[in-house]
Amino acid sequence: MKKFDFPSLFRSHRVFSINIIIVICILIPLFFVPSSPSEEKPDTGWDGVPIETDFDLNDVVTINATSALAIGESGKIFYTENSGNNWSVEDSGIIQDLNSIEFVDVPIAVGDSGVVIVKDGDSWFDNSIVGASNLYDVSVVNYQSLNDSLVFVSGMGGEVWKWYNNSWIDLSSVTGVSSDIYGIDFVNETHGIAVGASGVIIGTEDGGASWEPRDVPEAVQGFSFYDVAFINPIRAFVVGENGTLLRSSGTGDSAIGYNWLVWDTGSSSTINSIGYSSINKVWIVGNDNFIALTKDGGKSFYNQSQPQTIDTDFSGVSFVDGSNGFMVGESGIALYTNREGIDPAQLDTAIKFDTFWVYAEYAYPFLKEG
Repeated sequence: MKKFDFPSLFRSHRVFSINIIIVICILIPLFFVPSSPSEEKPDTGWDGVPIETDFDLNDVVTINATSALAIGESGKIFYTENSGNNWSVEDSGIIQDLNSIEFVDVPIAVGDSGVVIVKDGDSWFDNSIVGASNLYDVSVVNYQSLNDSLVFVSGMGGEVWKWYNNSWIDLSSVTGVSSDIYGIDFVNETHGIAVGASGVIIGTEDGGASWEPRDVPEAVQGFSFYDVAFINPIRAFVVGENGTLLRSSGTGDSAIGYNWLVWDTGSSSTINSIGYSSINKVWIVGNDNFIALTKDGGKSFYNQSQPQTIDTDFSGVSFVDGSNGFMVGESGIALYTNREGIDPAQLDTAIKFDTFWVYAEYAYPFLKEG
């Protein structure tokens, strides 16, 4: 029979009990320490990151995963580099409303009365168009320096201007339209699409030297179109009144921008802006708090959640990749997401597979269907 050392057992039990008590004392406070706001899990697809201003914001451009520039009324420009937690005011040097901004190596913004401003380093400088009317959109094809860049802008009364060889060239007389042109986008130096009031869609294949009207589907004829995204040589989108979204694909015998199909967005609200990270992953925003995402190039759209305190008409949206983006609206409203704008409760959950063959059996039907 084994002989037990009872004094030793008692001492060991006492040490073990003391250790348990110490661990419990350490852990108990952790259950009562309130989490800081930054540690709270988000419960919507977008986070409110408002800007302290009463001015309406007209557009936003996302520079990287955490940085963006927002523009608006009376020449206001706001900048964040920490996901919208703080916004600083930048001196634009002008007082006219700014309507659109784009970032290609440098940010360029356009606005009323022919205003064009470019940021060089920490300062904005004026490159406005003398004699131009209100400008609504800008498309930067390339930018090495002000002397070596290609930029198109569009505006009131069918105006289109081209910045090339260090000067502005007026293309308005060759657009063939007198309606306001709200959106313009070039996929390269020669091919561009412009859209506007009363169902205007025009295109160019020679760098703006000539423009041709493009057929508009009967169901949306007469609607105003407010933005165009010429994503690549085979895909373009247009948005506008009454929840309109048009898609054109340059495949087969059909050149891009000639044939447009109407896609159902599930909304009757005016859609003002398009953001995208690929030809399939596209965000659209508009009036009446409307935000939606498609991951299949427009075949299906899903409305996205936002803080319940938000009530606005969204005017601009911009994504730098498939997850990180900003959007803006009236009275300083700004939102940020680092999760595609998708409610965390709806995010896909990773599936774990024990072996490769189990995964292959699961994936085969999807690969077969394409």
